Amino acid sequence: MTAPLVEARDLRKVYPTDRGLLGRPRRRVRAVDGVSLVVRPRETLALVGESGSGKSTIGRLLLRLEEPGGGDVLFEGESLLALRGAALRRRRRRFQMVFQDPWGSLNPRLRVGAAVAEGLRIHGIVPRHAVGERVRELFRSVGLPEDAAGRFPHELSGGQRQRVGIARALASEPVFVVLDEAVAALDVSVRAGIVNLLLDLKEERGLAYLFIAHDLELVERVADRVAVLYLGRIVEEADAADLFREPLHPYTRGLLAAIPVPDPGRRQSRIALPGDPPDAASPPAGCAFHPRCPLAEARCRAEDQVLAEAGPGRRVACWKAVG
Repeated sequence: MTAPLVEARDLRKVYPTDRGLLGRPRRRVRAVDGVSLVVRPRETLALVGESGSGKSTIGRLLLRLEEPGGGDVLFEGESLLALRGAALRRRRRRFQMVFQDPWGSLNPRLRVGAAVAEGLRIHGIVPRHAVGERVRELFRSVGLPEDAAGRFPHELSGGQRQRVGIARALASEPVFVVLDEAVAALDVSVRAGIVNLLLDLKEERGLAYLFIAHDLELVERVADRVAVLYLGRIVEEADAADLFREPLHPYTRGLLAAIPVPDPGRRQSRIALPGDPPDAASPPAGCAFHPRCPLAEARCRAEDQVLAEAGPGRRVACWKAVG
């Protein structure tokens, strides 16, 4: 099996919420609670789950945009947490992020060509005299006219701004890109073009993606593997084809059952997911999903569920699924 490009080992992140006297935190939220996963070269791993499940936090931790409270992140076999200064900057060339909001991720006072050129200069990708030509090449590669480089973000459409964000991510010639809901803020009419662009770039440049999304129809189209998050933990992980064909965890089944069926005459069995996820600052005992699970029994309320092998390339945190 191909060695991992990126690997998270028992990754954890806790955020203080309410603070009391002297600023001491009274409540803590476990945004990421012991997550281990791998992304292999040239593959797309999708992270799915409801809002607040920890998807975006994991993406930021993998790129060390935030510091984890525990665990480790390995990139090409090397611990990112052990790197400092120039060594970390050299590594940062190899991984980038495309954010959800293309407007918020661009400096409104900076022409978009200059925003893309920043990465080229910081990492010394090309000689100074060649920066302009490389920016134009990057704009062409993402389907933007060369003269767009001289415009400000407000002069571009949402789809064009996201293409600028993709060009900026590609400027350092990465091998791993985190796509944090990268098409969620776009109009439906624009979304397909951006998705096709991302798929083409993956093949042309040999990229690996962490694809953070809540649109499961889109995930089914683009992902090689899928990890399902619930309350900061992975509850199921499998090849995309296997997961969509036969989901094992009741939470995954509920998510997939909620996908609209385009044929109005086709009946679809649904697993209802009542209520909302519990308070992450005071999760329930046992399996965190048991208050919403239609299959929960006494054991689910008493025993903490851990990921276990459920077949080749499959892991699931449900004792009923693994027998």
